[in-house]
Amino acid sequence: MRAHAVPALACAVFVAVTMSGCAGLPMSGPVTSASPQADAQAPLAQHAEGPREGASPRQIIEGFERASAAGTYDDFDVAREYLTSTAQRSWKPQASVTVLDEDPSLALTMAAHADTTASAVVEGTTVLSVDRYGRYLQRDVAYRGTYTLRKDDDEWRIAGLPNGVVMTRSAFNNAYARRDVYFLAADNVTPVPDPRWIPRQNLTAGLVEALYSGPSPELAAAVRTAFPRDVASTSPVVDVTGAVAAVSVPDAIASLPQPQLSRVAWQLERTLSGVAGIERVELISDHDSLAFTRAPTTPTYDLDYLVGVEDGAIVGVGTGATRVLVDRAHTKGMSPRWPAAGPLAGQGVVALNGERTELYLFVDNTRRLLARSTETFSPPHLDRYGFVWTSTPTGGLWVTDAYGQRLSVATPWGDGGVIKKIELTPDGQRALVLMHANDRDTLASYVISREGGRPISLISAHPLAQPLTDIADIGWVDCSTAAVLSGSGGREIVVHPINGLEEIYAAPADATTLVTGGTTHDLQVMTDDYHRSERVGKQWRGVGTVLVDAAYPG
Repeated sequence: MRAHAVPALACAVFVAVTMSGCAGLPMSGPVTSASPQADAQAPLAQHAEGPREGASPRQIIEGFERASAAGTYDDFDVAREYLTSTAQRSWKPQASVTVLDEDPSLALTMAAHADTTASAVVEGTTVLSVDRYGRYLQRDVAYRGTYTLRKDDDEWRIAGLPNGVVMTRSAFNNAYARRDVYFLAADNVTPVPDPRWIPRQNLTAGLVEALYSGPSPELAAAVRTAFPRDVASTSPVVDVTGAVAAVSVPDAIASLPQPQLSRVAWQLERTLSGVAGIERVELISDHDSLAFTRAPTTPTYDLDYLVGVEDGAIVGVGTGATRVLVDRAHTKGMSPRWPAAGPLAGQGVVALNGERTELYLFVDNTRRLLARSTETFSPPHLDRYGFVWTSTPTGGLWVTDAYGQRLSVATPWGDGGVIKKIELTPDGQRALVLMHANDRDTLASYVISREGGRPISLISAHPLAQPLTDIADIGWVDCSTAAVLSGSGGREIVVHPINGLEEIYAAPADATTLVTGGTTHDLQVMTDDYHRSERVGKQWRGVGTVLVDAAYPG
């Protein structure tokens, strides 16, 4: 028995993953509608050949893997040619997609049992697995797929195989796009992105089908959807003409009351905005356009400036301009550190004193003490609902309202760990938590469950790639993409999208802090002496003036 490499799994076309988690949020200025996501790259169609006459079992398996990787472009018709007639009827390729790393040790092992039967095993490391609606299943696990083959009319064909398809990362990035589908926070006006992997071929229908399926399990307890449950199995029809997407909806949607129908249209417009130039959605039932009222105005975010300390004052630095947010008269005696502005205009600023033992809120030209501790607070955050988040080594998570009343927020990790840092997304729906327990750091993303904006619990942990050693800092690039600065001998940045494929960049050796976010989903690093650098191509260059404890709002 010999082990053979599988060139079939290494398809030729690679398309980079785009990070678009907050692209649907209106950010700053007078704009109140969603900023559209950048349109997904037009699919570079993959084509595969059917089985050749006299092909060996190994050639059949390799050809099938090539055809499976191209299957989103031909509805897996060519891939089915490699199967027996019985297997063609039973195989469910849309059940899941397993993405294997580009690993030279990936092997195909064949063992002939007789002249008419054979078996094959494909092994590798799963870097990502998603279900038929593009929802996250698992990652970083070993994969082993077993195939049986037999001769059918004197030609080898696959008789038994797992449901779903298997492909390499490069083939997956060519065939699928990571896009956000949008659900509603508990307030019914805040858009919450739910990243999915959708086939680039017929992308619009795939996005609508993902909406019909409902939110991912990790978000289900924290968000709402206007779509009724009984549309989950419906195959949507979407006709795009110019900037208008006409979505033919089933009776279960057409018969909804106006407020709910309005939210259905809102979710569709948010989700389809920017795809093939779409700007507006029409709902079609029985060939007629449905009338619906416009959805409520969503929050307007103000994220296009850096907040930091300059000469004892808290300032905001935008494009070519610096403005004082809190003057030295109001910071007198506290030597402010780690100021943080809320993501909405006019929310105010929170900051720590120089010893990091006192937490203050500055709003309407007043300074308000929110909390005092004998231990140091981690850098605080002011969320869009007006709640302040921080932590202490033994006090754990510390959340207060605008008057210093500490809230009881349930957490899933129990006792025994130290929260080193917590980072919130601008929409206030996810928290990135760096903890130290059992002599090691762990990092996970949590969904924030709220009632009327008030945080109730952190739920549904989504672990980031492990192990990560010597973590120096963490941050959110956008509402569903985390970044980690780590390494001791040499610094690197790991960009880890929720339900995505991580990317790793070398970082300056003296980098100690991440500066992430903003309207352009910026990624900068900062040194101990507060000099910042941004990534340009494969290089890093200095940017801006020195600003102590610089951070974007949110």
